[in-house]
This record gives sequence, C-alpha cells and structure tokens, in this order.
Amino acid sequence: MKRELRTQLVLSVTATLLLSNASWAQPELPPAGGYTVDNVINEFVSLAHHPDPISINLGVGQDSTLCKHYQGVVRHYGLDGTPYLIISRSGQRASCVFCGFDCSDDPAELVFARLGTRPKHGERMRSNILNPDLSFKDTTPSSLDFIETSMVFNGTGNQTAWMHAGGMQLVDDILIVPMERSYPNDSETGSLVLIDVIDPSNPQVINEFFLPYQAGVFGITKDPISDLYIIAVSGGDTKTIRWYETNSSDLFDPALDLILKDIWHVDDADVPSTVKDNWEKWQTLNFIRQTDGRLFMGTTDNTDPEDDNDGAHLAGLFEVNRSGDSFNLFYWTERKLKLDDPRTGNAAASGGYYVSPSGQLILYTTEHQNNGPNGSVRAGELRSVNVSSVDGRDPSSDTWIELYNDESGWNDSSPDKSFMLDKFDYGLENWLDLDKEDGWGDEADSIRYRAPLGHDIWLFKDQNLNGQAFRLVGTGQVESISKLDDIGFGDSIHSIFAGVLEVQFGSAVFSSVTVLSSVSNALAYQGRLELVTVPGIWLDPFANTAIGWGNPGPGNEILIHSRPNEQTLIVGK
Repeated sequence: MKRELRTQLVLSVTATLLLSNASWAQPELPPAGGYTVDNVINEFVSLAHHPDPISINLGVGQDSTLCKHYQGVVRHYGLDGTPYLIISRSGQRASCVFCGFDCSDDPAELVFARLGTRPKHGERMRSNILNPDLSFKDTTPSSLDFIETSMVFNGTGNQTAWMHAGGMQLVDDILIVPMERSYPNDSETGSLVLIDVIDPSNPQVINEFFLPYQAGVFGITKDPISDLYIIAVSGGDTKTIRWYETNSSDLFDPALDLILKDIWHVDDADVPSTVKDNWEKWQTLNFIRQTDGRLFMGTTDNTDPEDDNDGAHLAGLFEVNRSGDSFNLFYWTERKLKLDDPRTGNAAASGGYYVSPSGQLILYTTEHQNNGPNGSVRAGELRSVNVSSVDGRDPSSDTWIELYNDESGWNDSSPDKSFMLDKFDYGLENWLDLDKEDGWGDEADSIRYRAPLGHDIWLFKDQNLNGQAFRLVGTGQVESISKLDDIGFGDSIHSIFAGVLEVQFGSAVFSSVTVLSSVSNALAYQGRLELVTVPGIWLDPFANTAIGWGNPGPGNEILIHSRPNEQTLIVGK
C-alpha cells in the first residue's frame, strides 16, 4: 500500500534530519480519508471574514494573467511536514478584448508552492509577509516560500494535453484535478487526472479518467461506511453534478474505476428551494467530513467577479444527503469574505478547504494572477475567528489580538477589514505604533483576543505604550469587546502590550522603549490591579474609586505620579 510507503519515507526523512541535528517537527500521518471536523456547521460559521495574507514567489511557475488565471488551491505537506499550497491554472483564453487582445490558448498548469518559512504542525500557517516597516501590499515573501515545481499539461512526458485545470481536491496523498478543453483543439470533453503527491516536490501522474463532458469543478471524499470514495464532478455553470463511486478503496489501485451513481440538477423537483435560491456558479465544490459521519460540501464564488471590492466574495455550506444511489443537497449557511485591503484572493479565482490535525476548518484563497510585489502570488488563509487554541498544537495561538474596523466585526454581514497580532510573531509587526501597520492607529471599533491566565493585554491610546491605557485580563479563553466606544477606546488604539507587565526599577519592557517612566497616566482596568511603588511614587485615587470594568472617568481611574528618573512597578493580578 502507498500509505505504508509514505510511512517509510517519513521515517527515512526523520532519521536523516536527526543525524544532521536539524530542527524539525515530525508530521503526523493522517487517518485514511483525512482528518474530520467535530461540528462542521459551527466551524464554518466561525470562519474569519478576512484572511491572514500569504504570498508566494513565482519561482518556476508561469506568469498568470486575469484571463489565464488560477482556478483551484489545496493545502498539503511534504515528507518533513513542510506545508505546500498546490494551485491549478487555466491556459484557456477568454474574450480577446477582455484579455487585452490575447487570443492565444495555452496548456493548463499545476504549481506546487513550498512554504519553507511556515510551521510544520499542520495547523494554521499565519501570514508570511509580516514586516514592521512595510505594509502587506509592499512586502515580498521570503525566498523560502516559492513555487518549487510546475506541471504543464501540453502532452509531453506523462501529462496529457488540456487547456483548463479547475477546482480540485486531495485525499489520501492523491490529488485529483478536473480538466476540460483539450489542447490545442479545444474539444468539449474533459478528464480527471490523478496525481501522486506523497512527495509534492516530485508529483507523478498515475491515472486519468476521460469524460465525454467538460469538468471544471470537483470534490472527492472517502465514505466511512463503504470505505469507497465518493466523487462529485461539475462544470460550466455548476447546475449539474455527476456523482460517482470508486470500485476500490485504494486510489493507487491500477484497476481503479469510477461508477456513475446519480446525475443531480439544481432545478430537479426534489431539490429544496433553499438550495435553488442560494445556488451560484461555484468555483469550488469540496467535501468536508464530520466526525460522526455526516458529509458536507463547502463552496466558493464571487457573485460579481468584475468588482473585487463590493463584498461579493462568498463561501457556502451544504450538507450532502445520500439515499442508495441518489444524492441531494441541503443548504445550511453562507459566509461573506473580505478579500481586499490587503488583497488576498478572489472567490471567482481559486478556493480550497482544509481540515487540520486538530480538526479545524481552514479556507485558502488566491487571486487570479501573480499581482504581488516582484510578481509574487497573493493568497489568504481564512482560519477561525477563535484562531487555533485546540490541544495546544499551535504555540502561536497562545496570545493574540485581532482588531476590526467595524463593531462586532467578526459577525458583520458586510465585513470590513481586520488586523491580526500574534505574540508569536512579535518583532515582525509594529505593536508600538499601529499607524505604521497600514494606518491601524485609529481604526479599531471592536476587538477579539486571547491571553493565558496570569497574562494581560494592555491597549494604549498613544504610540510607544503611552497615554490612557485599558487592561484586558487573560482568562485562557477567547474574549471580545464588540464596541470599543463603550470603554472609550473606539478608533483610538495606537499601541498594544501583551504578557506579564512587571517593570523592574530602571529596566525596560522592550529594547526599543523604556515604559512607565515619569508616569502620569489614567489607567482604566478590569479585575484586580495591584500598584507597587518605589520611592518617589504616589497615587491619587479619585473619589469613589471602584475596581471593575467601565468607561474611563471618576470611579474607574487612578492617577499615578512619578518624580523624574524614577519608575513604577505595575503587576497585573
């Protein structure tokens, strides 16, 4: 079995790296069929509106255009756990006028992007273009994050010849890519190309199923009951889905075949009206498995692909119901996506769902073309608004703060931008002056955050941890403030501290600034706050001073005075 081969290869890589004293985290071998989600609906409605931006150097990839553009994306991992994004691209021309009079046809392409700077634990990757002095749109990714391999389907080698590679899905180390429009004669046929990606640095075509119709969107999953694979194929306007089942439980089986089970059409009489009313020209049809056996389908589209900025980017969730050889869909919900400011994709281009080892649902996007700095490919990672605190698998989930440009920004039906600060990436972002982070110094209207017990998050109205401050007490849980105006901090946060604030006499919290020196600040706070002074420090409590959460002002302030060259020790309890 090929899964045994992966185990052998991983053990070989492990031994090699251990002998070389390399820093490495061993990847897990997923169960057959991949990881599952405990509650797909909850995970889906918790997806962030705005992705964390990711960018990829073009490397050996071809220069894509708005017309000959990216179509699908999946996440995978190398033998040593290094994450990969695999992206399909169409070489088929569109309107000559729309495409700048480029009337030629090119072969389809599949690119394998190695993200060498990203963690190997299989959870969220976080942004790879953080820079305290540059905006996202001006930051070039590391040379370690690049397109390592390109497969061009022009009929040479073991590749067949196709123009259009569409939305795809991966399961059990097999990537299946729907193809349509043969190259160069542009027939009305299609195929499903099976690619062995056990080692994504060396992908190999192992099988292909030719179809008498065009195939532009595709999904595959393993049925936990039959142990066979269920396949959904569509194309064009995606109003028709053909449902197949494999004859073998091994996708590497040379005798593998596909058996047509059902042809579903959105206008069929038994299709629920909610499905008809919410059906789009989907660019993605990915299966998502729930741990209890329920089966869902995640979709993406842009309902107005000529306008990237109007909030028309859409993700949908449907449940797949099977009765014998008949399939139907049930509509659950949708999620509006904010894929601009900074640009992180277009739902009319490529999208792909991924389930992490801890069972978290993540959605990846790319834009149509490589429009990033120095021709890099811009992409995005839509993780949960609760980030990734399951089982402690991701150390970067320990302390984080997400700022939103509108009230209750994580639940907004017309989402605006957000900005993520991971303490794990401190030094790569400018916590001391948010004005230098694309002008976030006066933008936040709401906040979502997490800090461990015993740690605090401090919001400051001025740069360099100066001015009026507000203390958020870490609980170890995800907390939020849906309206920062309620605590007097709407549109006014300019710097942030996270951790245990213990300033020893004459020392500095950060190497770049000595804080709380010659202090004369009003501190609003929640919970218990202990102020320990050194000689030369005194406190002036306002009348009726009370410990609690509230607006800055009498009853919730303590004025701290300090003589020159002396400091205050503040310990959060």
